[in-house]
Amino acid sequence: MQTPHLNSISLSLAAIPKSVISLHPPWTPVFYGERVNLTCKGLHSYKSEKTKWYHRPYRGKEKERETSGNTLEVHEAGAFRCQVQSSPVSDPVRLLFSAGSLILQAPHSVFEGDTLFLRCQKQGKEKLYYVKYKWNGKILYKSNKTLNLYIPRASLNNSGNYQCFGSVDKNHILKSNTKLIKIQELFPHPKLNATAFQPTEGSSVNLSCETHLHPERLDTPLHFIFFKDNGAILSGWNKSSELQIPTIWKEDSGLYGCGTKTVTHSVLKHSLLLQISVQRIPVSQVSLETQPPVGQAVEGETLVLICSAAEGTGYTTFSWHRENTEKSLGRKTERSQRAELEIGAIRESHAGGYYCTADNSYGPVRSEVITITVRESSHFVPVRMLQGLSCVFTSPRSPPNPASGDSPHSICPAQVQLQPLYGNVQYQEDDLVYSEIQIIWLRGEEEDQNLLFLRQRLLWHLFWVVLIFMLLWAILLVLGPVTVQSVSGQFKTALKSVISVNPPWTNHFAGQKVTLTCYKFGFYWTNNIKWYRGDKVVRNRSINKFEVYESGDYRCQADNLLPSKSVHLDFSKAELILQAPLEVFERDSVVLNCWASQYTDPDKITFYKDGTKLPHRDMKYHIGQAGLQHNGEYHCNKKYAEFSISSNSVKIQVKELFPRPVLLVSPPQPTDGSPVTLTCDTQLSPQKSKERLKFCFFKDDTDLSKSCSNSPELNIPAIRKEDSKSYTCQAGSKSGIWKISLPSEIPVQIPVSQPVLTIRTAKAMALEGDIATLHCESQSGSPPIWYRFYHGTVFLGSNTTYSTGGASFSFTLTTEHSGKYYCTARNLLGIKHSEAMSLSVIVPVSRPVLTLRTPGAQAVVGDLMELHCEALRGSPPIRYQFYHENVILGSSSAPSGGGASFKLSLTEEHSGNYLCEASNGQEPQRSVTIPLKVTVPVSHLGLTLRMPRAQAVLGDLVELHCKAGKGSPPIQYKFYHENVTLENSSAPFGGGASFNLFLTEEHSGNYSCEASNVVGAQQSEVVTIKVIVPVSRPVFTLRAPKAQVVVGDVVELVCEALRGSPPILYQFYYENITLGNQSAPSGGKAFFNFSVTEEYSGNYACEANNGLWAQQSDKVTIFVTGLTGDRSSSVAAGIPGALLSMAVLAGGALLYSRRLLGKADGMPASDPIRSHSDSEPQEPTYSNVPSRVELQPVYDNVNLGGDVVYSQVQHTKKSTTAVASEPTVPVNKVGLGSHSPNIHRFLHTEALEGPCATSCPVHHSSGP
Repeated sequence: MQTPHLNSISLSLAAIPKSVISLHPPWTPVFYGERVNLTCKGLHSYKSEKTKWYHRPYRGKEKERETSGNTLEVHEAGAFRCQVQSSPVSDPVRLLFSAGSLILQAPHSVFEGDTLFLRCQKQGKEKLYYVKYKWNGKILYKSNKTLNLYIPRASLNNSGNYQCFGSVDKNHILKSNTKLIKIQELFPHPKLNATAFQPTEGSSVNLSCETHLHPERLDTPLHFIFFKDNGAILSGWNKSSELQIPTIWKEDSGLYGCGTKTVTHSVLKHSLLLQISVQRIPVSQVSLETQPPVGQAVEGETLVLICSAAEGTGYTTFSWHRENTEKSLGRKTERSQRAELEIGAIRESHAGGYYCTADNSYGPVRSEVITITVRESSHFVPVRMLQGLSCVFTSPRSPPNPASGDSPHSICPAQVQLQPLYGNVQYQEDDLVYSEIQIIWLRGEEEDQNLLFLRQRLLWHLFWVVLIFMLLWAILLVLGPVTVQSVSGQFKTALKSVISVNPPWTNHFAGQKVTLTCYKFGFYWTNNIKWYRGDKVVRNRSINKFEVYESGDYRCQADNLLPSKSVHLDFSKAELILQAPLEVFERDSVVLNCWASQYTDPDKITFYKDGTKLPHRDMKYHIGQAGLQHNGEYHCNKKYAEFSISSNSVKIQVKELFPRPVLLVSPPQPTDGSPVTLTCDTQLSPQKSKERLKFCFFKDDTDLSKSCSNSPELNIPAIRKEDSKSYTCQAGSKSGIWKISLPSEIPVQIPVSQPVLTIRTAKAMALEGDIATLHCESQSGSPPIWYRFYHGTVFLGSNTTYSTGGASFSFTLTTEHSGKYYCTARNLLGIKHSEAMSLSVIVPVSRPVLTLRTPGAQAVVGDLMELHCEALRGSPPIRYQFYHENVILGSSSAPSGGGASFKLSLTEEHSGNYLCEASNGQEPQRSVTIPLKVTVPVSHLGLTLRMPRAQAVLGDLVELHCKAGKGSPPIQYKFYHENVTLENSSAPFGGGASFNLFLTEEHSGNYSCEASNVVGAQQSEVVTIKVIVPVSRPVFTLRAPKAQVVVGDVVELVCEALRGSPPILYQFYYENITLGNQSAPSGGKAFFNFSVTEEYSGNYACEANNGLWAQQSDKVTIFVTGLTGDRSSSVAAGIPGALLSMAVLAGGALLYSRRLLGKADGMPASDPIRSHSDSEPQEPTYSNVPSRVELQPVYDNVNLGGDVVYSQVQHTKKSTTAVASEPTVPVNKVGLGSHSPNIHRFLHTEALEGPCATSCPVHHSSGP
């Protein structure tokens, strides 16, 4: 039965392990300039703990420094040690920084079972192409493929000096340093310990397989196994190093062992075997009880005899007897201290004295005699009749009464047989068996004679019964089972008969006779002898001698002993025989006889042992004192002149006279002041049972008995504590054979005193996570002492000590460990309890959990945010502090534990990292940092137009840029034209967004944009775009009354741009001289009227300009013919006045149009609108001229009377396709001053949407 494996708590009897240094990289040595990180680890160390480092250079004094963590980076050679707070200083680690070209690197520490990894490293960039490793000067490995050396499952035998050789080419070989590598022992061979080496039979024994791991490998898991020397596995491989044998018996004595191995099977070790001798307690205080009690039995009922022993272990044989007899009524052998014998239907004859015996191999112990009385029963009972008799049943004590009317033959059973008295007793051969005696009463006169006859027969039967009983009793006394006990019972066996041969040889010549003698052990006289030849009885007599002369195997049986061992006698007809004794014992004087059937010269006799000639020439070969060196096969030779003959072979095996004695102690663990009996237990060989041995007793080599005696026992009246020593005994014979027993410890037992419990923690306060050690110690008491530890009523664990100092129990503290503790101490004499001790465990705060709570899923500017900090574990009161970017925001306390909160109204500046800290007087703990992004709603949204010029012109690329002044990205932008979505755009990292479009006339209108993020959306103000269309090439038309323009006719000039944004300014030219201008604020046509003279024959054109672009029409040529009479004079007289009035009107119109254009274009009125950049594209003007044109009067609503009528003069260019013409700006050679011709101008404008929009004729002149 295995003890439970404790996971959370563990027993700790050893000292706290030292700190341990580990290297990274794990190699040593390293090259100069490289760095090595050292890490210090203790039993309970954390990275945040402070660590002390000690550095002793190879030359210089030791330096000390302290680091906040458990790591240290080094680049200097020397010996390093470290110490963490809860562990002792570590062993030194020696680092070497080499300047060599080639170094051999190995791990700092290698343990058995590890893979030994060796590296041959060259300094610089060149690589090795061939390496060779040597171990203790011998080549271990060489290769040009694998440069590293691996030795799997290293053992202690792999320790030694290693060196490597490497080459970068065939001519240069480098040699490394020699490195001593010592494979360290992972754990020593386990030692098997037991709670008792001589346990009492029936008790429990705990086995523990004790070993310990190296401090650097404390985390290596181990498995254990327990076994006996006979190969029996007591417990298979498992994690438990302890095994409990609940009940151990005498037959469990023997050698025990245990084994330990790693889980990976890389290391396996066994303990030395441990001898456990189970001590049997002899039976004592045997008593006999009855049921019914007090020995009062009623005739015909069942009687139960109960035999019990107050003490005694192992198998016990119980035997029941009647007083003054040794004949057993029954026997039972049980592993118990109590047994019962049941006697059914008890009779008056059963009355008398009874006793019982109990024997568990130390000899029978007898109880006191109890008297059993049998009283009559008050009712009729049936009785059995003898066979062949008629009967009636009546009371056993009163004769039949005829007056009662009983019929003499009323009831008469059939034949009756006698039955054994005890039906539940197991009978053995030759046991005396009692039959049941019945009393029979006969009726009437005939019955008197029958009764007399019956009584006579009963007396006769009784006579023979008594006679047979006496004979059987005598036989039992003589032939009863004999078991001869050895000195103490340790070597007790059922003894055999002993046979001897006289003369004492086994080989004889034919015709000779040999006398065989049969004895009991000790050569006591025998009563009856059976002689066997082979398996056949050849003689059965009381004489113990038997003379034989035939070859065969003979044995005898004396009385009821077991038959003797077989003796082979050979009566040979050979010429030469070798005679040897039947048995040879150590120190015997032995004579070997080589006899010949005829006289032989002794010098011709030669003896041989195992085929080797012995240096002796005689008929007899003498061995003075036989020993083991004389074991072997012997024969002799007789030499003739030409040949030799050999005798039979005789094998001599020298036997022990008696085995090594065993010292037995009773009781095995005595108490202080009690008597003790020492017994030196051994047994002589049956052939030497006449010998007498002497016995001596010693205590630590001091003779206790002062002189040796014939008694194998020594009584110590009162043994004391100081007598707990090592005892031995010696047994010796007269021949000088002395043998000493193995030493036996006698542990004198002292009761344990009341134990004292102490609780040890690393700090003044017991903190959760610390190691608490309960130490329980009794100042006095005999080991082993079993200590048990309790928390309240909960059993924690136990430990056993075999010396003073007490026991400890360690465990890691949790909150559940607060409460009262006590311990118990127990040894074989009793148990004591300690006083209770209280322990209060303070729980350091756990890492707190910080929670940020906002009204919505997003933290928005203006929200009220709650910071909640809570440490799930920790002893109150707990103080909480809140941090934003490591700046304290506030603090709060939780007197009864739990969490605390802090509220904050969010602004944009509150974005960042938040954490909280919890502290209850121990080391404060900080939460995980939680980032917070405060989301800002979009605001201050603006829409901006980015154009190449001040005005939006058809065909321009216009950029609409929308930007929010504030807002958390990502921001989604949308652009709208008259509430119709134009485009979606995103700004993942903030900023604005743009949308480009090439302007058409349809793009005029209201524009806006919208910006949105996770919080919401906002729209910009509306921005209006008016797309200005450049004027197209105007169509210039000249209208005259007649087809032929005559001096004095009023000619109307019409100029119209079919496309272009108003207002449009029209100018009219004659031979590049400005005649006048006219503005069309809403677009449409412009008119110019004047009366012509002969000087006005020539080319006319017009120009359209809307402040963005100027386009000139094609030229139209007019030929003016002269007039006669009054008309010419009147025309001539009217021209100056017309020209004057037209000049005034033209000047006013020009000023008005300039002002309008200045307002529309944002330019001053004095800007020359006809100037344009050559880089700007010209919009060509196309005129579709019909093939045939009918001239019409210009003014169709004029009453012509007798006047001359002018037709419309059109200039037609013969062209089949529309031709684009470059606009030309006429040079104003002559202004409207005194040098201008005398022209009467009539200005007239007509909007496109006026009455003439559809009905008035519009003529386009083609380009030149």
